[in-house]
Amino acid sequence: MGPQPTITNALFDAFLRCKMKAHLLVGGAEETDTDIPRHQHGLAKTYEQSALQHLRSRVSGQVCEGMPSLRDLQLGLYRLIVNPVIAVPGLRAELHALERVTVGRVPAQHAVCPVRFVPNAKLTRFDKLAVAFDALALSHLTGDRPLIAKIIHGPDYTTTAVRLPKLMDEAQLLIAELIPTCTKANPFRTSPSDRHVRLGQCMLLSAGWYYTRRFQMFPLP
Repeated sequence: MGPQPTITNALFDAFLRCKMKAHLLVGGAEETDTDIPRHQHGLAKTYEQSALQHLRSRVSGQVCEGMPSLRDLQLGLYRLIVNPVIAVPGLRAELHALERVTVGRVPAQHAVCPVRFVPNAKLTRFDKLAVAFDALALSHLTGDRPLIAKIIHGPDYTTTAVRLPKLMDEAQLLIAELIPTCTKANPFRTSPSDRHVRLGQCMLLSAGWYYTRRFQMFPLP
């Protein structure tokens, strides 16, 4: 038996949106630098920075840049943890943030809540599963399953609380479906040039576009 594959945010997101894209990435294809996905990536990064600044302005207490030690995390020393990376066997999650929140009333208790920033005003199932993936990695690290996550989204920085138990179960099933892609013969394995073309088409499809046989681009209705 070979080493356990590591599922990342990027691979999980690719699998959600286009299974062929995930297969191609596992098979060694490099992402093509097409205008539409590059533009979307730039918008997402710009929004992440502005949403993080908005979140910082609303949070009082200590802020940690990067992932603290597990002990400090469990002690709740930081109110906000920015850009933490969680690496556990089988999973690697690059989170946007972790926030310490109060749960319960008497006595008050604290928990760590994954936070994601999404530019779109309307959330999709993909967005919720993406933060559930973050929560899975966090639960593998701490041994505790978080009950909620937060998604900050849209131009008004709306905060939506996402209930995690069922979403985490769904994400776990999707990961179990994805793992064989990383460990057995790839059904989409092709030549490097074909992988490059197919991956570019998958990226356009996931962005809401498609190619005709003559490679003319049209937006989906």
